[in-house]
Amino acid sequence: MGVTAPKQFEQVPLARGETTLTLIPINDDPTQLLLEPWCFQRDEVTVVFEGRILSEKASDEEMMRDRLANAFWVTLTAILHPR
Repeated sequence: MGVTAPKQFEQVPLARGETTLTLIPINDDPTQLLLEPWCFQRDEVTVVFEGRILSEKASDEEMMRDRLANAFWVTLTAILHPR
């Protein structure tokens, strides 16, 4: 999450070759994103993913693992739309 401006992801693998994906937030809403190029058959796609929120950076791997073990799980949802 956190896409507040257009963001490109280069060298995304395809069945044949690679492409660059661009995500663009709609109306400053990071849960509503335009996707280019559009690679789905539907008019919109909802993606759901789980993660943990770390409120601050860790200075080493042990600290990061400790914070990760104690962080709460969150479920995030975003809806992708064709550009």
